[in-house]
Amino acid sequence: MNKSWQHFITYGFSIVLTRGLSLIMLPFITRYLAPEQIGKLELLATISVFIGLFITFCLHEALYRYAGHFTCVKKQYVIANRLFTLSCLVAAIIGLPFCLIAITVDHELLSPISHKELLLVLVSVLFIGPLSVSTAWLRMQDKARSFFVISAIASLIQVIWIVVALNLHATVAAVLWAGLVATLFQMVALQVANQFRLRKVPKSQVKQYLIYSLPIVGSGVVAFGLSGAERWILAANTSLLELGLYAIAAKFALAMCLLVQPFGMWWMPKRFQMIKEQGRTAVIKVSQAGLIYIFMLVAAMSYAAPLFISIALPTDYEPAITFIVPALMIAMFKEMGEITNIGILYRKQTQHLFSINLISAIVGVTCAFWAGKWGIIPILAVLSLVGIGRFFAISLISHRLYNLNYDCGSLVALATLSIGFCFMSLYVEDNVSRLIMCALSPIFILLTALILQRFAQTQLPTLQQQSET
Repeated sequence: MNKSWQHFITYGFSIVLTRGLSLIMLPFITRYLAPEQIGKLELLATISVFIGLFITFCLHEALYRYAGHFTCVKKQYVIANRLFTLSCLVAAIIGLPFCLIAITVDHELLSPISHKELLLVLVSVLFIGPLSVSTAWLRMQDKARSFFVISAIASLIQVIWIVVALNLHATVAAVLWAGLVATLFQMVALQVANQFRLRKVPKSQVKQYLIYSLPIVGSGVVAFGLSGAERWILAANTSLLELGLYAIAAKFALAMCLLVQPFGMWWMPKRFQMIKEQGRTAVIKVSQAGLIYIFMLVAAMSYAAPLFISIALPTDYEPAITFIVPALMIAMFKEMGEITNIGILYRKQTQHLFSINLISAIVGVTCAFWAGKWGIIPILAVLSLVGIGRFFAISLISHRLYNLNYDCGSLVALATLSIGFCFMSLYVEDNVSRLIMCALSPIFILLTALILQRFAQTQLPTLQQQSET
């Protein structure tokens, strides 16, 4: 367990350095870029995420599923090489046509985005698929230290580039160039670390991997309607200024998700192996710990985000505080769904996940368009409610496919407590009070969880017997 905690902490620092870089650099960037330019960056980032879903084809999930159950590293490595090759092929087939379109499309259709800005984003996206397989392989081999070193150097390159570029010429393209250069370094460094080779992939296995991944890709695309498409709706119904303010709030919801990711990066590759080796009880214990961790983070971030905005950002960005709580609610139930989605993936019934996400996306986008005429808050409220429904649907179907008897009473109580702390933050305007609540709210949730666990210990032997049957 000590080694697991070391990997957890190492992954945490790695995630903060890479995906949390936009939040770390926020005080610096907002002094050079106006809210409208931040809105344009958010729009470009959304385009990157959407196209990236197709280019990655979620082949790293196939790596977890088809290599994770092997105990022989050589067999795992063969599968990893094949999936890396397949990811490069998919990136070329899907990504290069997008780059060609970006060069030739009419400027008026792109407005307010330029050809150069879109092309910089698309070239970076080309590498997402191979990078996802490469980093997944490092995590499967528990090479957390190598992952950290590569992430740290890439982040340093990106920071230096942004600082120099914005001082010379403060533009959106300057920030995009920094991301592309850091991505290229990561690609080279991971290739040196993994020593992957391009190999011929048997047609039968190509079909097997793609059939497994396709519903996950489809699920990701339709889930984009719940987390991503709202940026497009806001851009269509409001302005880049309001989109930029929402982008600031969304970055703190992303920060919460990034703090969950170290747990996910350690747990996701291990969960199927744990089912095989240790049984349901161990899986329940780890999953519940992950959920409690999310509750603590959400409560703390609801106070930390307004504190950070009021202290570190220019006054032009203070209206973003209004959007923090709904953004956190959307992120909270999304992350909860990721942790409880065990049975669907374990039984290889990914079509259920696709159906849930498809229905959720259709309802979410339709209602968001309808709510758009009233502003940002109604859009976020609609997406929060749809996200809650999606979480319950995933949890119930996953439970039916692979029965995991969670302590639902305690989890509901802790989730309610976390949400209560969030909405309480709307009425806390003093920065000292925000700082105190940022520290106390997660501690209170943890202590409550420990008390509830002690009360449940008298029934634990019975629950364990039911879980193993």
